[in-house]
Amino acid sequence: MCQRQTKSAASKIRGPLSEVIAGAIEDNVEMNVLQSLQEQFNDMNQDRFVLDQATLELPNNSLVQSLPLSPNVRNDAFHLNCCTVNSVAANNTFPDAQPDKYENSSVRATGHINWYLSFSLDTHFNDGAGGCEATVRLPFTLTGTTCVNQTLCENSDVLPDFCNGNTISLAFLARLFETEEKVTATYLIVHILPECA
Repeated sequence: MCQRQTKSAASKIRGPLSEVIAGAIEDNVEMNVLQSLQEQFNDMNQDRFVLDQATLELPNNSLVQSLPLSPNVRNDAFHLNCCTVNSVAANNTFPDAQPDKYENSSVRATGHINWYLSFSLDTHFNDGAGGCEATVRLPFTLTGTTCVNQTLCENSDVLPDFCNGNTISLAFLARLFETEEKVTATYLIVHILPECA
């Protein structure tokens, strides 16, 4: 069953995004793209963010390169629905006056988003080739389903289109734990829902 997110989605994103940008500086990644993304996050309505996480465990001594800071994520938002919810509330501005009632409508997104995270790494999974030193590039994937049940906006009669590229999914490396034998990585999955318009 879907549950509404209770903590600030924006605050959960800012930390990992800042770390990705710091790591990108070290790796000489296109900084203007990442800085633009951070500015957009800061300006965006946080009700549009839906968060999830995924954990991947790999043998450390078989990896030739580091895990990506922000791997590719694809989504299937076909299972999202949008509806308006009307509610009546009392307006008690003056204590002795008769309460006025007003109607409020909100646009809600409900359902789920299926996602697919993928990246490729150079590894030593080579079946002993080249004296066990040969490098083989292999794909790694994680999949999941993110539950959505939240209000996108108030007092709008325009329902957003979740398909046609309007729902964007991103991933950021949020936590990395390494031992000599294992690497455990937790990725923060961020879905950005469209605006009500």
